[in-house]
Amino acid sequence: MSYLYMKITDSFFSLFGGTNKAKPNKVNDQEGVVESYSELTLEKSDEDLLQLASRWEHVYGNSDVKKRIHEEGGTNEKYWRGRQYPDTEYDNSKRPLTDNIIFEAVETMIPLATQQNPDPIVLCKDTEQAKSIYKALTYLSNYNFLKTKLKKGVRHWTMRFVGCWQLGYDGIDNEIVVKALHPKKLIMDPNSCIEEGEYQGEFLGVLQNDIASTLVLKFPNKEKEIRDLVDGKMGSKVNYTQWWTNEYIFYKVNDIILGKYKNPHWNYDKETFKMDEFGEQIQEMIPGKNHFASPKMPFVFLTTFDLGEDPADDTSLISQSIVNQDNINKRLKQIDKNADGINGGCVVSEQAFNKEQAAQVAQARREGRTVVVPEGMAIGDAIMFPDVPQLPSSLFATLNDGRDRLFSRFGAAGSTAQEGKESTVRGKIIEGNQDSSRIGGGVSEYLEIAAARIFNHMLQMIYVYYDSPHLIANIGEANATEMITLSRDEITEDKILITVQNGSMIPQDELSAYNESMALWEKKAIDPLSLYEKLKDPNPKERAMKLMIFQNDPQRYMAEYLGIQPTIMPGMEMGAVGNETGQPLPQPEKQQESDIIKSVPMNPI
Repeated sequence: MSYLYMKITDSFFSLFGGTNKAKPNKVNDQEGVVESYSELTLEKSDEDLLQLASRWEHVYGNSDVKKRIHEEGGTNEKYWRGRQYPDTEYDNSKRPLTDNIIFEAVETMIPLATQQNPDPIVLCKDTEQAKSIYKALTYLSNYNFLKTKLKKGVRHWTMRFVGCWQLGYDGIDNEIVVKALHPKKLIMDPNSCIEEGEYQGEFLGVLQNDIASTLVLKFPNKEKEIRDLVDGKMGSKVNYTQWWTNEYIFYKVNDIILGKYKNPHWNYDKETFKMDEFGEQIQEMIPGKNHFASPKMPFVFLTTFDLGEDPADDTSLISQSIVNQDNINKRLKQIDKNADGINGGCVVSEQAFNKEQAAQVAQARREGRTVVVPEGMAIGDAIMFPDVPQLPSSLFATLNDGRDRLFSRFGAAGSTAQEGKESTVRGKIIEGNQDSSRIGGGVSEYLEIAAARIFNHMLQMIYVYYDSPHLIANIGEANATEMITLSRDEITEDKILITVQNGSMIPQDELSAYNESMALWEKKAIDPLSLYEKLKDPNPKERAMKLMIFQNDPQRYMAEYLGIQPTIMPGMEMGAVGNETGQPLPQPEKQQESDIIKSVPMNPI
């Protein structure tokens, strides 16, 4: 199959990966061969590729990292869902008493960690090119709902010890796309690690599925094998594996190799011919232009609590909180049992009631109905309600302490709907800032790295797929739609650096930011445009311009923005101010609006 055909029909290829580096093995970190792999090349036969894939599956299948992601991660996911008791209790249609603090903590932490949109910073010599690339990356971020994709990856990370995003090119919509992958779909090299969001493994498998008819469109040379596989039922859903190395990709289902190709997200050197000075035809290689120095697997990873021994975290926030959650549920059951004892326990005399009547007496008491004892028998001889001792206050204290510790572990203690320890406004702000510091020093810092890598992958995609002017739409000033075009030929800079502002994704306390901005303004330590930008005004330039006109020319402000014509004193021109003698002062030349805007410092991209 031709590369062009794959570019059009395969709707999810991708663009970024890790440079191969030897890493210490968690089981055996001694010198020598750890795992023996043969190198993947296009010259390999289908039989060789099947053996290679089988070897990779075997190595990952017997690794600690798979056990952690699938088994321990499965337990974490059950706790997040609220299934915190044996499945038999659910099979019997019971409703176990739980207070799912883990779910509340996770779903409070994730919006805080992803509160701020990652904003790319583009650095290169040509300012206009930097602006165009910045607009393209911002457009792709909005097109892919990147903030939502980051949330999903963080949710996977909290449960399954790793978050993963794959970048690709949608041949139907002709656009660069980002997808959050469930870690259970990954087959990773257990002898590798994640370094600053970049996968360092020799191979990576991704489990995918399509209906048989779609597979035939993607791999027409294997139509007979696919039809035989599904027994002619072309609507059948087929699971298959996409195998990656930095340089190559191949697809496998059972014992069928569907296709093998070079990494599609790379501009390869092209062979051409030209005439020399003697009229002879000579061969010439035109180097392909790329953002990366070498082809990479198109994946970005998120790990935080790892020791660099394998491509996943060694523990997780949920794993560390399961004991707290169990203790919370245990305390709730103890309190519930005590409450039932207060309302429903009683002792009845066999002389007064038979077994059936005794059950009716107990039920009547729980429901608050009247009980009639046999005539001639004292109430105390017929029924006795034993005193149930109250639970000690320390039990409730340990329950609340367990909840607080669990929320604190996630950095969500001061950000939940529950009543916090602080009651004053200032105390709540301090408590919230402590949460922000906990999250900012944890997952948010690593999310910034992941977002920066995603933006770099997007630029590499632009080099490969924007081979003609590509329409880009963004929201510009005054919420107006801004339309531009960009093609790879317009990018002439050899060195372009893309990153994300350090600390830009750390949760921000809006009240503290407002107070800080106003303090700077009162001290005249900030300009109007920067003030309105910090206050997140939707039109900061317009607001800054109005402020400067109001301060320097109030009459013009009244006329242009309020529609009020000021009263003109005899002998005075509009806008002039008289001196003590009543004579008009020389009026300074009016500033144009464009000059006012230029006088306000602009933040570079």
